[in-house]
Amino acid sequence: ENNEGSFSKQSTELNSYKKENRQYNFKYPTTWKIKEIPVMSYLRVENMDSDILNSLPKETLRDYFKIEVVTLPSKDLSLSDWVQKQNTTSYPLPKVIEQKNIEVGGQPAIYQVEQFGSLVHPAVFIKKGENIYILNISSMDEKFKLHAESFISNFQFNQ
Repeated sequence: ENNEGSFSKQSTELNSYKKENRQYNFKYPTTWKIKEIPVMSYLRVENMDSDILNSLPKETLRDYFKIEVVTLPSKDLSLSDWVQKQNTTSYPLPKVIEQKNIEVGGQPAIYQVEQFGSLVHPAVFIKKGENIYILNISSMDEKFKLHAESFISNFQFNQ
């Protein structure tokens, strides 16, 4: 069985991601891939190369996992007001299943479990300065839980 990128065997080897043009850094398993779209302030960390997903067997796709980091302006809104606006004006509208205040990288954050159709996934919204950082976690599957928790706890802002 191919466990490349699968997390049934928890990898302890981590790489560090830190770049001058980003305000944050994080740790991720060495087998993961990073895709960046700088003009969109978007970064994706994934356990398989999404460029080849369509060529993989369907059962392999169940093992695909990604975390997106999106940076958006806060538009002078508080974190809770920004998230409330996002939840009531974005398309499609998420059904919020759970929401709680947490802290990520020393900053106030909101952890939210969202549902879009049949897809249920967590998202974390963090406010730092004039920006909102969104950590979009693609799956709530138990096999990815440790990776999501590890990513969130390792997410830090550069000094």
